[in-house]
Amino acid sequence: MTGSNDTRGKANANRPDQQSVDDQRHDQGPPGSVNDSSLPSPERIQELLFEAARIGRDDMITPLIDAGADLEAHDIKGHTALVLATYNGHESTTGLLLELGAAADGDTVSGSPLMGVCFKGHLRIAKKLIDAGADANQRNSAGQTPLMMASLFGHRDIIDLLVSNGADLRAIDAAGNDAVSLARAQGNEEMASWLLELGP
Repeated sequence: MTGSNDTRGKANANRPDQQSVDDQRHDQGPPGSVNDSSLPSPERIQELLFEAARIGRDDMITPLIDAGADLEAHDIKGHTALVLATYNGHESTTGLLLELGAAADGDTVSGSPLMGVCFKGHLRIAKKLIDAGADANQRNSAGQTPLMMASLFGHRDIIDLLVSNGADLRAIDAAGNDAVSLARAQGNEEMASWLLELGP
């Protein structure tokens, strides 16, 4: 099967992995007022938003937005605050970012926020994103869909959610793989058979 051997490598590339948090978040956190003369630089404010999203610091999110941080900005790896929160499993932070206007389908280097959630298996966060309008068929740069990610890593509950929200079971990525072939590439014949039963 063409391209299946490197699919998992692509899925792991550019992941918004949780990073260590330095002590600066304690003594350089967002000020209580956006008029504070000690306000950090715009660049630092943006960095703090990414860090807050990555570690699930809900208390920092709104003050940072009020101080000028951009919800749709990308960090050095190409990820938005929403991608960082969703990938790292922070459900309440995800909800807050969506309430503040973060785009559920925001396009990043790793695809949509839903793509990373399906990779990691965060069902409740996947539901939040779909409820907020996330497209179950949005593709990443390799032509992969959220359902392909869920199939690759065996997340049946997420597959059920995606299919019930219009995910295409027969979509094919740029390397010629569909969800069934991706499951088989991981040696998961049970998943592959189940996917075939789901299909038309």
